[in-house]
Amino acid sequence: MTHDLRILYVDDDDDIRIVATMALQLDPGLEVRAVSSGQAALAALDQDAWRPDVILMDVMMPGMNGFALHDALRSREGLGQTTRIFMTARASRSGFEEYVANGAHGVILKPFDPLKLASEVRAIANRPRLD
Repeated sequence: MTHDLRILYVDDDDDIRIVATMALQLDPGLEVRAVSSGQAALAALDQDAWRPDVILMDVMMPGMNGFALHDALRSREGLGQTTRIFMTARASRSGFEEYVANGAHGVILKPFDPLKLASEVRAIANRPRLD
């Protein structure tokens, strides 16, 4: 199976992580790896030659939240062009602007529609960027 988009999904909630992973895998062109924390995401990126095209991350996580993970990813070699998308239940118009101002390429609201999640991620990943 050839995958055209690799996604690293980071979420501390087991149930949401399972549902989102299954939803993303409905698209046969997506290769998805999921981890339960920001620290686990960094560890996976440090020890594995596999590089995602998209990092989809929850905002509210214990220990290292999505913003801290996002900041850590920005300084990682080889991840500069990686699309970074936040998933959050707490987003207003000003919140969206804050996420984008902090370097996110997009925001997906929770609760998400499992049947639309893959296409939402693809739409953000394929959007032209200025960075």
